[in-house]
Order: sequence, then C-alpha cells, then structure tokens
Amino acid sequence: TSTNSTLINRWSGINVNKPSGKVIMNSPIIVDGNIHLTKGIVETKSTAKLTFFPNILANGPSNLSYVDGPMVKQLASNEIFTAPSGKNGFYAPAKITVGANAGNNFDIEFKRISPIATFGSTFEDPIKIISNKELWQIDRTAGSAAATIDLSYNAARNGANYITDPTKIFVMRHNGSFWENEGRIGNTTATSPLNSFIQANNVTQF
Repeated sequence: TSTNSTLINRWSGINVNKPSGKVIMNSPIIVDGNIHLTKGIVETKSTAKLTFFPNILANGPSNLSYVDGPMVKQLASNEIFTAPSGKNGFYAPAKITVGANAGNNFDIEFKRISPIATFGSTFEDPIKIISNKELWQIDRTAGSAAATIDLSYNAARNGANYITDPTKIFVMRHNGSFWENEGRIGNTTATSPLNSFIQANNVTQF
C-alpha cells in the first residue's frame, strides 16, 4: 500500500507487503516518506529508478524484501544511508555518508555478477585477487564531497569459506582501466545476523 502526494510520481510513504512476485516499477518514483519493506521485491530499472529524498530511509529490508535495481539517494548533511539493495534472493546492503556536506546525490545498485568477467583482472599492487561473485555500482551524480562507503558480506551470500580472514579484505574500485584499492578502516563489523561490513573512508572518485 502507499500514499500518493499531489505531485505525479512523488510518494509520501510506501509499504511493500506482497505475498508473492515482485513490485515492478515502470516509471520513476520519488519518496519523501520512509519506505517499509516487509515482503516482496521492488524491481527498478534505469528508466524507472526509486529516489530517496534527504533523511528518508528504508525500514525492514531482508532477503524477503529489498530493491532489485538502481536507486538514487539524495544525502543530507551527516546522514548515513543504508541502501536496501539486493539480488537473486539476497539482501545486500551498502552504506554511504558524506559527513557534514549537503547536496550530494548517488546512484546505487547491487549486481550479482563477476567483477572480473565484467571489468577485467588488472589490479593495483599489492592486490592479487578480488571477489568474482558480486559488485555494487555507486555513482556520484551531484556534489563533490568525499564519501565513506561500507559494503556488506555474509556467509549465505558469499559462501561459508569464501572470506576466511575479514581483516585482509579491502574495498576495490574500478577506475576505467584497473582495480584500485580504496583501503579499509579497522576490522569489519557484524551489525546483524545477516551482514558484516568492510568500510572505506575518503572515497573521492566515482
């Protein structure tokens, strides 16, 4: 169910509770009220993105309910946004913040594809290998602030023995030519039974 404002395709709040199948978006939607994800996958596409206004978030995402496809986040100053992204039955969140900066927008999409097959296997030293299972496409479309990026992982999605030492994983970014190491801040943090995160600070290029 949802409540529509007087502006076309601008919604003051959305509740997703679909027992089966997907909620398929065929046109862009802007939300200026929180989205509540209970059950059902929200499928977006490049011509029909879901846009979150500043300080608007998604409540309750899980393997049963997430956004499959691109979304847009307009970040408020000091806001930490957890993208309710996912694919193929897996909720795969990413977090983003730009600190005390406003006017920064990001496109975010989780893709369950091989980064190596898609972008190649040329790495910045000393990195020798990256995940061959998944990637997030994160593009800054407005503003210029550096961002802190957290990418999630878990055993169900990545395989029980896929990450054997979390202290040795890093956030990698493809710069158009090769994979660059964006580093890490401290150890990964298990913030829920489903997901832990690896964090990169002061990411300036997207």
